[in-house]
Amino acid sequence: MGVCNLKNESIDNIIFEIIKVLKGYSFDSRTVNEIRIAAEEILLKYQELFGVDANTEIKIEKRFSHININLSITGERCDPFSDVSEEDLLFHNTMENIGYAPLWTYKKGVNTVAFSLKKPQKIAPWIVTLFAALMGTVLGYAAQFLPSSIKSTLIDTVLSPLSSAIMGLLGTMAVLMIFLSVISGICGMGDMATFNRIGKKMLGRFMLFLIIITIGSIIGISFIFPITASGNSKFDFASIWKMLLQIIPDNIIEAFSTGNTLQIIFLASLIGIVALSLIKKMNALTEWTLQLNALVQSLIEILIKVLPVVVFISMFTLLAKNDIKNLKSIYKFPLFHLLFCAVWVLILLLKICIMQKVKFTVLFKKLIPTLIITLSTASSPASFTTSVEICNKKLGIDKKLVNVGAPLSHALYRPTAIIEHIVGVFCLAEVFNVEITWSTVITLGITVIILSLATPALPGAAISCFALLFTQCSIPSAALSLIIALDPIIDRITTSSMVMSQQLELVGLAASLDRIDKDVLRR
Repeated sequence: MGVCNLKNESIDNIIFEIIKVLKGYSFDSRTVNEIRIAAEEILLKYQELFGVDANTEIKIEKRFSHININLSITGERCDPFSDVSEEDLLFHNTMENIGYAPLWTYKKGVNTVAFSLKKPQKIAPWIVTLFAALMGTVLGYAAQFLPSSIKSTLIDTVLSPLSSAIMGLLGTMAVLMIFLSVISGICGMGDMATFNRIGKKMLGRFMLFLIIITIGSIIGISFIFPITASGNSKFDFASIWKMLLQIIPDNIIEAFSTGNTLQIIFLASLIGIVALSLIKKMNALTEWTLQLNALVQSLIEILIKVLPVVVFISMFTLLAKNDIKNLKSIYKFPLFHLLFCAVWVLILLLKICIMQKVKFTVLFKKLIPTLIITLSTASSPASFTTSVEICNKKLGIDKKLVNVGAPLSHALYRPTAIIEHIVGVFCLAEVFNVEITWSTVITLGITVIILSLATPALPGAAISCFALLFTQCSIPSAALSLIIALDPIIDRITTSSMVMSQQLELVGLAASLDRIDKDVLRR
């Protein structure tokens, strides 16, 4: 569009250009409307500060799978997100961490506000994955009739090394993603004072419920999949204590070279807390970490696109070697995951209904709009604005609490992701005949809690987590291809129940703080 000014007519033209481009790339109406409102508010704010004649430039470009919209306004340094309340600042920082908010920079006398939007895919990823699985199955069955020498060369020399290389790269990126996500997530709180005043009680509740769901899931799954005794005792305190001490790494290089998830998360947490306490002195380092985190997440998004290749290779190998017995129990994963998630959400619903004296049908109907969105899209960001509106207008939660609690719970409170990881590890361990010991269970419990806090709401992030968990639990990497094949089903179960859990937890939190309109809740 080039250079223009900030007169109302020019602002209208800029907004029209943004809408035209987004619609041209088939963005949904909700996303288009959100970007329109945000861009309009930013431009009007700069109009008020710099006048209608300020030089303004809009630049829209496509990079890889993202559409970048940059609004550049010449003038004095002015962060449009700086003069907001503490609650709104925490809201914005947390939104940045989940990739939902625009980013502001200032260079050479120009203020730039950048939106980075992932371009909608013409073909849904789950369709591509399903096609890869079907092709692998058909061609794998046909490969059974090939001579053994040709089949062995094809699988052992070409396909298996390729699959291992892709999964190795994914594992490396997953380690970096977890490390940077923990640091940027802590730094995104703003400062220690804000964290203590606003986030402490909320995060305390989140942690309590995450621990409860972890213990409950392990107890429940142990009735279905037996846990093997370690040695002569089911609980070896000495080995568990030694394992806990091993969370502290001897050196940074060893933690990354061995891919020790707990050590890496420990280091990231320590660095994040120190950086948060010195945030005013470390703005450059914090900004660099946030940008590097965004870079790694973008790399993982690109890498996720080649995972159907892994699915194809895995299914081809299973059929070509006539190793179908490995699939005997895979149906248990989506079945028990759905059961555990449904029980958890039902418990939360009944708890709110009893404590707040709300009719079950009334409360459940208010959650249906976000349930429909998450089931159809398997995306929590897609349901975010609807969820905020429901919390505010239908559940009667105080707006300031929603502004803080909605993004924080979206970023940090994912109880059903814990269920997914625990159920997935136990089910795939049975499929591949791997014994789960009590020592492994303790490690698994600690890891899934931290991963639920550290992993961003990013497509494919759960697959990265399973890559780490399978390595930790000695489950073969071939199990990951089965996770990828089931992901379209599992992700919808996890996301829909997770968003409902977040909304219900905000109701409970608001009630405990006396910041809820119970008449609206019961209406």
